[in-house]
Amino acid sequence: MITNGDIYLTNMIDIMIDLETMSTRPTAAIVSIGAVAFDYTDNDPIKNTFYTNVVLDDSDGSQIDGETVMWWMEQSNEARKALTYPTPIYLPFALENLKAFIEDNMDKYTRLWSHNNFDSPIIRDSFRRCGLKFSISFRRDRDIRTILDVYNDLYSADVPIERDGVLHNALDDAIYQAKVVTYILKHLS
Repeated sequence: MITNGDIYLTNMIDIMIDLETMSTRPTAAIVSIGAVAFDYTDNDPIKNTFYTNVVLDDSDGSQIDGETVMWWMEQSNEARKALTYPTPIYLPFALENLKAFIEDNMDKYTRLWSHNNFDSPIIRDSFRRCGLKFSISFRRDRDIRTILDVYNDLYSADVPIERDGVLHNALDDAIYQAKVVTYILKHLS
């Protein structure tokens, strides 16, 4: 059982988000969004998933960097193909769908997990540029790299989670990252 002040929580749904983009800046053009609702207290932590591709378009003020485009050209065929199926939709619609997914799966204790210096600033800036309000407060942001470093420092070991799916597929990456965070939080509690 997890406690939060006087409230005892038996289920805690968090959101893991992963983006595939065409830049590394906070204003990056998003080409794919993957998200997972997960409960790290459960033996079967993955509860719901979300995936959408986004039309590559910089008319909304997003940025495309040649260096990132060249990096994508070096990735696997499966990773590149994943950016076109399912059919990409325009960013405002993708963000509305993501917002609905988050709100359908969150409560007031939900945290947003991501590579916090990358995914979170990009998704929050995209919501701002599209005139939408993001559902989770920045105060609830959590970083995968930090918790992974803490685990590695404490145990001098890698997290023993097998990776499934395609590397650099936003949903496959989000699922893997949710499993890693679940393992670490269970191990640390």
